[in-house]
Amino acid sequence: MTPGIWGALSAVSWGVSDFFARLTGRAAGFVDALLGVLFMGTVFLSLWLVIGRVALVWTVAGTVLLVAAGACSLIGYFFLYWSFGQGPVSVAAPIAGSYPALVVIFAVVLGSRPSVMQWVGTAVTLAGVVIVARSGAEPAVGESDEPVPAATPAPPAAPLPAPVQQTAAAAAKPAARTVAALPRLTSVKSRTVAGAAISSVAWAVMISATQRVAPELGTVETIWLPRVVAFVLLAAVVAVRWSRGRARPSVPGRWWPVLGAQAGLDVIGYYTLYAAATGPNPEIAAMASSAYYVVTVVLGRIFLKERIGWMQAGGISLVFAGVVLLSA
Repeated sequence: MTPGIWGALSAVSWGVSDFFARLTGRAAGFVDALLGVLFMGTVFLSLWLVIGRVALVWTVAGTVLLVAAGACSLIGYFFLYWSFGQGPVSVAAPIAGSYPALVVIFAVVLGSRPSVMQWVGTAVTLAGVVIVARSGAEPAVGESDEPVPAATPAPPAAPLPAPVQQTAAAAAKPAARTVAALPRLTSVKSRTVAGAAISSVAWAVMISATQRVAPELGTVETIWLPRVVAFVLLAAVVAVRWSRGRARPSVPGRWWPVLGAQAGLDVIGYYTLYAAATGPNPEIAAMASSAYYVVTVVLGRIFLKERIGWMQAGGISLVFAGVVLLSA
């Protein structure tokens, strides 16, 4: 199969997985949900290694790259899930899905030379990503940045004693100054865009690193080791938070099957992406995989009733057209 087809299969798997991430992140908290997904993904891949009797190949350079990829993977997941919890999927997903642009740039710098048709497909796909990101920047219902109308004033209460009034007024002044000093960057859209952008950069670095070692170390090992590293790092952070009085990690039992499906689809997405690494121009598979967010956006429209305007629909169509060109 061509790199574009491998990337399209990856896009479908990741798109459904990220839609589940929106649900599990809001049901259990994005940190606990991410910890559960990484745990189950680690279990699935470890069983795959044992049952399939996969021989692990160790090299110093490859191991260093995979460990670094695991750290970048955790950063990418963390900020993606966080952005999903801040604002609508239709804003976060396309911005996070722009990572292949950096992957292609890295590949060209390292000597790859895509064909003219692949360059056209890349340009069309990126144009669709930009259009969807810009046209989908309206906050979802209930998440507007507009000020909330003031509530109807309550009847005046009995006056407090003078010392109590003075104490309350003194305590309120710093809080008022703090609220007034908060920048507009704390808006829903700004948080969503910033989180998704950080996720995009982290994934670009991770995929560029792992695609270069996958032919040497094998597809399963290339997925397994970064997943173990990401799980161990996040588990350590959660353990420290717990030791300092934070709530114990907890996921409602009814959400574990969804986490399992989310983890399985995520692993399949990586497997199909790295399967293209043994052929020419693996960065094209990464570009085609960026269409995953289209799946996420469409599912958000169907099940979460998130609005898709005409401009955003046009951007989605461009992404599909770009993936077709990349798959030719």
